Amino acid sequence: MWIASFIFAIALLFINHQTNQYFKCAHSLPYALCSFLINGLLVTIFIYFLIQHNANYYERALNSPQQVKQCGHFIQQHSQERSPSSRGSSYPMISYEFQNDHQEKFIFSDSILLCKNNPLIAQLQPKQKVCFSYSPRFTDDDNHPLLTQLENNESH
Repeated sequence: MWIASFIFAIALLFINHQTNQYFKCAHSLPYALCSFLINGLLVTIFIYFLIQHNANYYERALNSPQQVKQCGHFIQQHSQERSPSSRGSSYPMISYEFQNDHQEKFIFSDSILLCKNNPLIAQLQPKQKVCFSYSPRFTDDDNHPLLTQLENNESH
């Protein structure tokens, strides 16, 4: 539904741009203001769509029956500068590294949804014993699986 709405809005914008009439704005409003308002609305819709898409994707990972649970310990947090494009400003990309009892390493990327669903992630200390779950079917842009559950493992 969101994709159809977004495509429809872009089509309307393109058609109205060709005729120099943005949704037949009142003649008292300048063309630039009308254009700014409509473009702002489209950007807002697009950002809302992306947020909803990411939340839905993470929710599907949380509800996936194909969860893999591992126990081991937290190794460290990594921070790496990322640049979204050649003109864009860089931003820090945070990831968390864990190791299971079989010495396999796992890296999970940070996200708002991860922190919201796993508040323990903000308090992790190196070598802290934890159990973590992830769904290998759902990955982020760096092909890391999404961390779906994190809990202390003091008995380990």
